[in-house]
This record gives sequence, C-alpha cells and structure tokens, in this order.
Amino acid sequence: MSAKLLLVLSLFILLAQPCFSLWNQSIGVYANDSAGAAVKGANVAIVFQNASALADNDGLITGVTGADGHFYANLTNIVPPAYENRNYSVELSTYYWKGETKVASAGGSGAASFSFTVPFELRQLGVKVSDAEGIAVDGAHVYLENGTDVLQSGATGATGVALFSVPYGIPVAGYASYGGVSQIFNGSENGSAIDIYVQLPARIAPPGGNAAGSGGSVLTLTVMGKEGTRLPGQPVQFSYNGSNTTAYADSNGLVSYSINGSGNVSVASGRYEYVYREIYSVSGNTSKTLLLGHLLAINSFDKTPDGTGCYKLFVNVTDPRNNLPIDVRISRYGPAANLSLPIAPDENGLLVSRICITEDTQVKAVAVNKYDSAEAVLDLPYLKAQPPVKNVTITGAKTVISAQQQGELDENILGAVAVALVIGFFLALVFARRYLAQIFRFISEYLRLMYENIVRKRRGMPPKPQ
Repeated sequence: MSAKLLLVLSLFILLAQPCFSLWNQSIGVYANDSAGAAVKGANVAIVFQNASALADNDGLITGVTGADGHFYANLTNIVPPAYENRNYSVELSTYYWKGETKVASAGGSGAASFSFTVPFELRQLGVKVSDAEGIAVDGAHVYLENGTDVLQSGATGATGVALFSVPYGIPVAGYASYGGVSQIFNGSENGSAIDIYVQLPARIAPPGGNAAGSGGSVLTLTVMGKEGTRLPGQPVQFSYNGSNTTAYADSNGLVSYSINGSGNVSVASGRYEYVYREIYSVSGNTSKTLLLGHLLAINSFDKTPDGTGCYKLFVNVTDPRNNLPIDVRISRYGPAANLSLPIAPDENGLLVSRICITEDTQVKAVAVNKYDSAEAVLDLPYLKAQPPVKNVTITGAKTVISAQQQGELDENILGAVAVALVIGFFLALVFARRYLAQIFRFISEYLRLMYENIVRKRRGMPPKPQ
C-alpha cells in the first residue's frame, strides 16, 4: 500500500469521525428505605457501551449514594451508528441486601431518573469514640465489619461520634482506630436508636498536643509477622502495675498503650499456637517493633567421619511449641538423584543419620511443621583411605622408627659417604704425602665397611666387624 493511499485513508477516517454517534446520558440514582428515609452508602454500578463496537458493556461507572441517598453519573458513547447500543443497566445494592437492577435506553432530553427502595427500615447508628480518660476523640476512623469485610466506614466529629444507617435485625460489629490505637466493638439495639460506645485503650491528645499527656508515656508497637508483613487486627495484651488491657493493631499494624509516668510494660500476643512475650521500658513516646517471627529453627548441622568415605550427621532442631509435630529430612545431592536418608534420635536428643559417599557431596537438612520451615546445608569432602604404615625396630637403637623414615636416613648416609670419598681422593692427589695417604686409606676403609653393613642390613645379613 502506497504512502499516498495511506494518507487518503487517514484523512477519510478523521473527516468521518463527526459522523459517528456521540450521545450523552445523565443519570440520577435515588435510594430510600421502606419508610422513605434516604439510604447512605448504597453501592451503585452502571454498565453501558462506551467506545467498543465489539462489546455492549465496555463502560462501567461505580460509586455510593451520599447522605441524601443520591448518586449522579454521565454516560458517553462514541461508537459508530451501525454498531452502537443505547441500552444500559443500573444496579443498586447494600451489604445487607443483594440489590436490584434496572435496564433503560439512552435518548430523549433531560436526565434519566432511577429510584430504588431498599426493603428494610433503617435506623441511625451512632458510634461514639473516647480515649482512656473518657474524652471524645475527634477524627477517629470507625469501621463496620462482617468478619473480615469492611461494610461501612466513617469518621468521628468534634463530639467523637460517627453516624451510620443500618437496618434493624442486622448484627453490628467493627472497630475504631486513631493514631495506631484501636478497639473492637459489638453493638446492640436500644429502642428506636442504636448507640455504641467505644473506649480506646490509650490517652489520646488533641491535634497538635502531647500524645503522652502530662507526666505520662505511650508505647506504640508495630506488630510484624514472620514474613516481615504487618498484622492488622492482631490482639496485643498490655500489663502494667497489675492492670491488663487488650488492644488490636489497626490497619497499619500499629497499636498503642498509655501509662502514667514511666516504667516496664509487659506485652503478650498469641499467634501460630504460641504466645510471644516481651518487656519494654517505656518513657515518654516510645516506639518498638513486636515481631511474631519464626519459631522453628535448625540450631546445628554437623558431621564426624565414620569409616572410609562415610560420615555421621547430627541435626539439632528446636521449637518452643513442644506439642507441634515436626518433619525433619536429610537429602543428599549427587550425580544420580536426590536421596532422603533415614534419621533416628540419639541419647543426646540429636537427630542422627549416616551417609557414605564416593565423591564430594552436599547434604541439606530440612525441618517443617504446620507454620514454619527451616533448612541448613553441609558440605562433605570425600576422604580416601590411607594405606597402613608398618613400624619396624632398628637394631641397637632406642627409638622405633618407620621403614620409610629409615630408608630416607640410609640414602642420606650413602650420599655423604660418596662425597667424602671424592674429597679424600683429591686431597691425596694434591698433597701426596704418606701420612695423609694412610689417613685417607683408613677413612676410606671405614666408610667402605659402613656402606657394606648398610647394604647387608637391607638384605637381612649380619654386619661385618669393624
């Protein structure tokens, strides 16, 4: 395709764009309960065709109704007329009602209006949050929950109250949080209104104030799990001067505790079938990390030679949860395949295994239980067998030496004899004196006899007298 043809097609597409369908539709959604009261926080989902000629529902707008029960949206479709779909759907639901869906077609003038009636009569729920001294907390976050799902959320005002709309007969529970301090709650109906009072387990300062208060201290903990992640909702018990308080980590894994003055605060938190305990010295505003970490550990993985090419392996595995089963395995890695070795405990409480190898080998110990795993690696060098060394006794000597050592000694003596003979020969030639010649002959004869005796001794013959 030529460049000129591509240019013509591009201009055609650009000029044809205004011919495409372009419709807008304003929508108003209104939610009321069975008594006609506005429903705040209802979920709204609008599905429509937006820009794809191949789909009828590529557009999606979601939101929640406001305090007046209203939600507004504007739909836009830019699909060519031959492929456009003007139908759209509007769905409204709440956490206590599965909802209702209405279908309409875009067109006409003005906004389209959709009214939904929630088949429940709602009552106002007021959650009042105060600190450890009963002072209202402004700006606390309040969450209504069903298990782990957040159903509604809100914030307290200057009076410490957060308002919600909930139906009669639906259990109400959740938690309130402020500045890393949190407290769970469960509500109950009382006449035509529902009121819940939540007291945070710490003194809360007003904005810009001293969180520790006059002469007080606050311990703030970041609660971390074994994988290094924060643990929202983790219960933590604080003990100080005989007083025990349980608080829950907020969505950031933070939890705080306030005391008068300063001192040691004991902390306990249960997780993974174990209670972690710490003691913190608290003075003023103190921040610490409470780590609920791994408990299973391989403390040692050792070896000792046990015969030619063989080793005994010793594994020491510990876990403070004595009633929790632990699976321990040792695997060898070689040219063939991985092989798990049998393991048995010894009298010292160690786990023992035995392995024989024909080359340098690596072994790995792995311990696993319901919550944790640990591993350790050990290198095993291949040790070849050494030939036995035979000990012999040298006659006339006071020390027992090996045959190898004796051979080395004899070779040294023979070398010294040869050197002495050569030196004596040349001295005799130089001086040519009778007495020197006699001395040389005497030395030569003595060295010759010594050499012969060494040879005879090697052959097992008795020595000649000197």
